[in-house]
Amino acid sequence: MPRANLTKTVTAAFLVAALLLLSAAILVHSTRSARTDVATPGKRKGCAVKNAPSGPSGSWSIVYGDSFCDSLSADGTWHATESEEAFTNTNELEVFRANKVAVGAAGLELACTPLGKEIKRTGLPNAKFACGALNGSEGAPRPFEWRSNEGEAMAFECFCRWPRDTGEADPGWWTDDREGNNEYDFFEGDGWDNAREGEYEGRWPAIVQINQSHTTANIEKTLGLFPSEGYNRYTTVFSPEGTHYVAEEYINGKFEWDFGYEASKREWDHLKLSYAIRFPSKGPEEAKNFTSGTRYFDVRSVAVYEDAAHTGDAIANQGIAPGTFVEH
Repeated sequence: MPRANLTKTVTAAFLVAALLLLSAAILVHSTRSARTDVATPGKRKGCAVKNAPSGPSGSWSIVYGDSFCDSLSADGTWHATESEEAFTNTNELEVFRANKVAVGAAGLELACTPLGKEIKRTGLPNAKFACGALNGSEGAPRPFEWRSNEGEAMAFECFCRWPRDTGEADPGWWTDDREGNNEYDFFEGDGWDNAREGEYEGRWPAIVQINQSHTTANIEKTLGLFPSEGYNRYTTVFSPEGTHYVAEEYINGKFEWDFGYEASKREWDHLKLSYAIRFPSKGPEEAKNFTSGTRYFDVRSVAVYEDAAHTGDAIANQGIAPGTFVEH
């Protein structure tokens, strides 16, 4: 081969190789940036919670707020759950692992990843996923708690992005008590009961009381948004009205629906955030569409409000988490 042609060939090959390496570097950088960016706990921008709930009228006081801008170890509210049983519903497919909980550029990041090998469990389906959850009670040194059914109005808000769903995701923002008498799901994203990908048929909210069935608005496919495509502000309000209570739901400050429910026992309830996985109810009893990679339930902030007339009543360990400021 003539020297001139050889030089051109080598040069062209070098350029192609350089471009491939550059592309790979950009791809790696963009993939990493999706999770870490340049932020670290305590330095992320927008470390704020609102001083009043988004949507409902009236006078409110913030009694708890966390923008997850500092490490969880600095915040005594939460404890990362480690459990082989996770939740005990008969269609649960996850175990909870503390290493699936992190605070980063997205705020709180609850991850879920398929397991390389299933974990056998007694009385439950084999676990196929390792996921993240936070418990505001067991293991937390200073958990926030509220005493339900005391006659005060309460509002619970989450500014968050739900995980991508292909028929199995169950993100939750909720409370329950230590004895299991009450459960208040501010949202429970029943992705496992969906007809189409990404179109969560969740309950917003669901009231669960011992020896009673779920009370829920039963609203399906009316949000006008896909919760996994961006951050939305979900606000749930419980207010006394005569001899019963009314649950109201607001999304991004817009009223969506309400329904009444009967109050049950007065209990001290604590906060929870969780990313669970269930097998689809409308298909085979296994999650076949999520078999690789990692998906995230991202939470920028959570906040709890009490009507101003009852500020501090039936509340334990109120306050604002380290690294968080209240936006007026």
